[in-house]
Amino acid sequence: MKKKRIVALDVGTKKVGIARSDLLHITATPIGAFPPRKVAEVLLKMEATEGGIEEIVVGWPLTPNGKEAKAIQMVRSFLGELVKSFPDTPIVKRDERFTSVLARRALIESGRKKKIREKRGMLDQTAAALILQEYLDELS
Repeated sequence: MKKKRIVALDVGTKKVGIARSDLLHITATPIGAFPPRKVAEVLLKMEATEGGIEEIVVGWPLTPNGKEAKAIQMVRSFLGELVKSFPDTPIVKRDERFTSVLARRALIESGRKKKIREKRGMLDQTAAALILQEYLDELS
């Protein structure tokens, strides 16, 4: 059976960061940040051109003490729409606490200017890659 990619989403109000795994499920690569209404289209295109999507990993917003954050409602609503396009694809919820902080730190350390980071949705897609990489590391 041919391996498929695993994708991760970091859902925000304006943009959704997307990252994908390699076919061996070893590394996560950020691929972009898109308006929420465009995400299903992007994933359907990826599924068609790259041989399918095995799982969708979604950052699940929790407070520092582990309770569900207010953003959970937004993520639930987003997932309700996404599952219509991917009814047979497993969706895995992952704790996303501190991923945005870690992504911001990584981008600053890489020398990316703030204006560029925000314009290109780099924070969102980097956070998605961090969520996915942690998940992949646990799988191996």
